Amino acid sequence: MSNVVTSEKMWTLDTQSATALVACGTPVYIKKLVLKPAGRNDSVIIQEYDSSGSARTGIVIAGDGVDTKIQQMDWNPSRRLNGMILSTLTSGATLYVYFGEPGE
Repeated sequence: MSNVVTSEKMWTLDTQSATALVACGTPVYIKKLVLKPAGRNDSVIIQEYDSSGSARTGIVIAGDGVDTKIQQMDWNPSRRLNGMILSTLTSGATLYVYFGEPGE
């Protein structure tokens, strides 16, 4: 499978990328992340861009180190990122990204 980024409300990501999924200067509003790990130590790093256009860590989500239960992160209001790069995604894991709106 490969990343499914055709919906404006939810993406299914299973492949990391050194290039941006969303370009620098484009706001991304994340409402919820759901990580379905394949192993207990699977991890995800989502990067965003800083004001100089350099990539930096924006969000980290990881397995709990004990078992492969689903991990979730929710934001209210939605978490705003400047662009989006999926720089780390452990092989076999799947990340579901639910998008929100500004102030939602």
